[in-house]
Amino acid sequence: NNTGGSLADILTLEKDGDLKLTGDLWCTADSKKVQLGASADLQLYHDGTNTYINNNQGFLYIRNGGGNTILIQPLDGEDAIKAYGNDRVELAYNHVKKLETASNGIILSDYLYLNVDGKEIRMGAGDDLRLFHNGTDSYITNATGDFYLRGNGSNWIHIQPKSGESS
Repeated sequence: NNTGGSLADILTLEKDGDLKLTGDLWCTADSKKVQLGASADLQLYHDGTNTYINNNQGFLYIRNGGGNTILIQPLDGEDAIKAYGNDRVELAYNHVKKLETASNGIILSDYLYLNVDGKEIRMGAGDDLRLFHNGTDSYITNATGDFYLRGNGSNWIHIQPKSGESS
């Protein structure tokens, strides 16, 4: 707690030169930084309004060595991002999971919105199947092979290129 005392009460200098924190460390002034690294490359501070973690060298890794889940919560109890060790990542909106990574792709739990005209959804290694809306008209483009509309396991419509034309 913030009752005073000396640094010797909460810090121990280890044989390897590291400082070991053995109690609570308090700083009651805003904008004071905890700085780590030879050039103060990692900084943790609060400016009176916002809190910052600044990494000025290399990558910033957030790890959970116990193999458990990492949670990012914008509000207490609201898991916006869940990263499971050696498993999936989930994104939520207002406590409701919307997207999840899986070993074979992604799983959407709601609609997929592309709220901009003139952009395509492309599928296939060569972007062979495209869904497109230009603001007025909508298009499905198949750039290889025949095109099928299927339902209940059978072909409803089979479209082939005209003789002599490529797909």
